[in-house]
Amino acid sequence: MTVATTMSLMMTMALTKIAKKMKTKEMKTKARMKMNAEGMKMRKTTDQTRRLRVSMAILILLVLLKMTCKEDESMSHSCRLHASHWTTLINNQRFRLRQIVEARLRSIFEVTPSLPLFMTILSISGNVPEAQQWLFSTISQNAPHTSETLVAALEIFAAETEVPRVLALLDSYSYLLRPRDAHSLQLATITISESPKYHARAIPIIIKELADSIREIHVAVRSVYSHIDEAKHQRELVEILKLRAGRVRRERMEAWVEAVSSPPGPMHPMALAAAMMMGLPIPPLGAQGEDPDVVAMLDLSPAHDRDLEDLREEFRPRLGERFDGWRKVANDTKGGSKLLADAHARAVKLMPFLRATDAVRALLTEYVLQFVFCLWE
Repeated sequence: MTVATTMSLMMTMALTKIAKKMKTKEMKTKARMKMNAEGMKMRKTTDQTRRLRVSMAILILLVLLKMTCKEDESMSHSCRLHASHWTTLINNQRFRLRQIVEARLRSIFEVTPSLPLFMTILSISGNVPEAQQWLFSTISQNAPHTSETLVAALEIFAAETEVPRVLALLDSYSYLLRPRDAHSLQLATITISESPKYHARAIPIIIKELADSIREIHVAVRSVYSHIDEAKHQRELVEILKLRAGRVRRERMEAWVEAVSSPPGPMHPMALAAAMMMGLPIPPLGAQGEDPDVVAMLDLSPAHDRDLEDLREEFRPRLGERFDGWRKVANDTKGGSKLLADAHARAVKLMPFLRATDAVRALLTEYVLQFVFCLWE
């Protein structure tokens, strides 16, 4: 074989190899292009499917909204969340408005909780279980912060008959309660007493509060009749009570009242403040020569500004109202009759004049002690 033939054969083989490679590459390119076309077709189909699904969802949503609007129109005279004269456009915004109002009320509840606010939030909430859970959690966390928040928590849990929560608050934070919070404590005690499981827990509370009320009333009486507990006057009272009703008994009773009374004299400003703290009547302006400005500062009659309510309750405690409230709680409690009998015996032992009607009336002739009336009755 000549050199030329060999060279020709080698070139032919090289060209053939190159042609095969080019053909193979072309086939791969066509296959790749075909795959890309199929992929694009699949992606196009997927995009179309997704768009179709979105369109269907929007269509369903529009249908539901249209149905809701029709329902709203049909309920225009019965729904409590809007006025009958509202247009459909405004009417459909009531849900958003409710959310804004509820959010605002919740922010207020976090700072100054109260039972009326608690009931208001529940009444407008679109999700009552969630709202109630949030309210319970918030008031439980804030209860020990101040006396006001503790009172609000007691009133809320008592209204919702959450006896375990009420007991937990009283066991841990009862030291925050003030005398003027007696009404809230009475409501909580009634709730506890009505629970068969926790009824026994109410008895010690009633006993303690009755005893405290009697003791504070006795202190108030002694502030006016400073000699009433002296032994000679106690003996004199026993002798008077043995007498029959008549002129002799009346005269001796009047003399006894005069003997046990505190000595008269100008009232010092601190004595005036002390008398008001005990809930005792005070002399009119200028009757004792006080400076009118000083008396004006201490004149806390109910007709004055409500901002002075805390001072009014502090300086003029309603002892009679407090005792009468606990008496009613005991009356409504199973076994409360015995508690009242024990309280009466304790009061008579501490203040023997309660045994006689004329003795109480004689004391009230000079000083109108309405809380003594409450005990006497």
